Amino acid sequence: MRSGIDFNEENYVNPHSDIANLYFTKDIKRIVEKVTFVSTPGSIHYYSSLDTQILGLILERASGKPLAKLLEEWIWKPLGMEYNAEWQKDSKKNNQTKAFCCINAAAKDYAKFGRLYLDKGTWKGKQVLSHKWVEKATKPNFDNGCYQYQWYSGNKTYRYEKDNYGKNKLLVLKDSLEASQKIRHPYYEKVVKTTFQEKEGYVIKKCGPQFYALGVFGQEIYVDPEDQLIFVRLGKRWDVSNEYLFKVIKEAVKKV
Repeated sequence: MRSGIDFNEENYVNPHSDIANLYFTKDIKRIVEKVTFVSTPGSIHYYSSLDTQILGLILERASGKPLAKLLEEWIWKPLGMEYNAEWQKDSKKNNQTKAFCCINAAAKDYAKFGRLYLDKGTWKGKQVLSHKWVEKATKPNFDNGCYQYQWYSGNKTYRYEKDNYGKNKLLVLKDSLEASQKIRHPYYEKVVKTTFQEKEGYVIKKCGPQFYALGVFGQEIYVDPEDQLIFVRLGKRWDVSNEYLFKVIKEAVKKV
């Protein structure tokens, strides 16, 4: 998500937007061939479905196989998925997989995929994915929006504290040394300079240890390594906080 390619991910309502064109086009490669750049590759984090689409094209070019076949051989069969899945294409004529979206699968099989990453790429004692790859994919990347290799890490962007009324308040400190001393988990937390309410200060940015795959309508595969739990949500309402929902379920499970 740092390609620097000019692509607007923001407007899902406008039928003429970049993301709508990518979804409805019958020739995805034609869109890819016309890309231009707005920033130096690797310099700025910006979520772009077109980045994932290009990644899919690279995989197909390198392997000589369509993405659906790779998914079947590398993941679906080794994990013994219980249901068939579908991956949409742009058209019968061009036969190009929509790498950026549109895998139709059952919740239970999505959970198995989450389990594969929870167990560092192993499934029933067999190494299905590289252990090093899974470690890197789920390692917090503060410089890339807590995002790495198609996974987000962490369920909060910044550390919070309770105010006098018991409500969450962003933890803003004047001194970087004081902020550093409040870091609880150096692997997951980092001091960041900020301007808050027109005053300069320091906050503690948090990535991890949880990691998750997030869909445009709020669908989610959420993996919590600390409590060894996996949540799959297929709902499409944004007025419900997934984080809060999973927290309530997790607390209920612990009581059982």
